[in-house]
Amino acid sequence: MKTQRNMIDFLNYYLSGGSLARIMGVAGEEVERKLEGIDLEAARAYRQTLGGVITTSQQLFQLPGFSPSLLEQLTEVLGRLDSGKLKVLAPQTTWNNQVTPYVNGPECLGMILEEIRKAQHYIHLSVMLFFNDRSGNLVADELFYALKRGVKVRVMVNYTLTA
Repeated sequence: MKTQRNMIDFLNYYLSGGSLARIMGVAGEEVERKLEGIDLEAARAYRQTLGGVITTSQQLFQLPGFSPSLLEQLTEVLGRLDSGKLKVLAPQTTWNNQVTPYVNGPECLGMILEEIRKAQHYIHLSVMLFFNDRSGNLVADELFYALKRGVKVRVMVNYTLTA
């Protein structure tokens, strides 16, 4: 399990443009050689379809160009990796997440409202834009009802003070 976690963190770090020399020193050159034939753009595009981050070991086997043989070779090299450095530098992920992209505003609003209604313990909502309009007021009302049910609610929004 720790090896899988290290592999996921390593590939998220590497596909984000992280320096292998920074986390592996000279061993980073060995890994770079193993990864020379990989189409990084295709691997990054696949990762983007997952929501921007690899979160499960099954997703590793779907990465374009990453054969089971290559992953096995990387696992061997990663055994010598300072996982403490990797943990600090890799994009932070949690295990077995799923991402569902919503491109339809009303569909997304319905999902947000439903998730707020289902919350039992806490809600951490981070949105870039939160307007005082019909949609914003529906979300605010549901958050208020959640508070009344005893749910802890935190909201983070982008705020700009206008003159």
